[in-house]
Amino acid sequence: MRILAAALLVLAALAGCADDPPATAGEDVEATATTGVLRGVVVDEAIRPLLGVQVRLPLADGAELNATTSDDGSFAFGGLAPGGYLVHARKLGYLDASLAVNVTAGVDEPAAVRVQMLADVLNTPGIEGFSFNGFLQCSVTAVAVRAAACNPDEALQPTCQLPVDLCSAGPQNLTSDEFMAVHSLGKQSVRFLQMEMVWEATSQASSSLRALPGSRDPASGEINDYRPFEGPSPLVMPMDGGVAQGLFIGNGKDLVVRVFSGYVNGTAPPACLPSPVGCPWGVGASYEQRFQVFTHAFYGFVPPEGWQFGRDGLPPVPS
Repeated sequence: MRILAAALLVLAALAGCADDPPATAGEDVEATATTGVLRGVVVDEAIRPLLGVQVRLPLADGAELNATTSDDGSFAFGGLAPGGYLVHARKLGYLDASLAVNVTAGVDEPAAVRVQMLADVLNTPGIEGFSFNGFLQCSVTAVAVRAAACNPDEALQPTCQLPVDLCSAGPQNLTSDEFMAVHSLGKQSVRFLQMEMVWEATSQASSSLRALPGSRDPASGEINDYRPFEGPSPLVMPMDGGVAQGLFIGNGKDLVVRVFSGYVNGTAPPACLPSPVGCPWGVGASYEQRFQVFTHAFYGFVPPEGWQFGRDGLPPVPS
């Protein structure tokens, strides 16, 4: 009889476990005699509730529960075995937060735990825009690069006669061209940069322009190049955030975009213009060519693939 009674007790206990609801996420959760409920709210530094926070609760068996906070910042999980848990919260524009909590069986309305998130100042989603109106009065690529990338004193020295007199006013006017856009970014945590250059060609020689983005030390004027882009208008020049950070753009260095005429077939650098270290060469020409460069820096997110400002406008900033 004792053996039979013990067996009946085990079966009853197993039946009770089988009746326990599985662990779930949602507001309408209830505790049982053997499971508990976790309720909480996610707030910011000012104790204001945060909407749309992704809350994650790992379970002992390796699974995890996920919930999204509502307007009042609340979340809830049910069907939890009693014991300790670690709640994780994530939201774009905020630093990830975690909180250790305890769950008690049989309590439907436990005191709500409060998870506080701090704003991620460096990665808050946002877009920073710049524009530059440039003018190539009489641009020869080789000399323009010399003026932009080489020693400023050397650039101001008289240049030798070019193989062909491409500019009626002479090459001395090249140094007055406004061919370099310089922008100081507000933050160093840029995720994506895109420059778009547009113009209406004034001659066949300027139907294709060449641009070279990079970084520039505001103190010394030293320039570090990314890579050249060349083509017709609009000329789109994307730059990944990793490249921008590698060039220290926004972290002590400015973004610079230098614009030159496109290459002209059959031309070569003048023999009397030696190529200093770090100064690329190539010859092209354009006459009195105006252009605009639109630059957008993205923080905390990246635009859709293939996005163009001139065609698509600004993308929405994630909330």
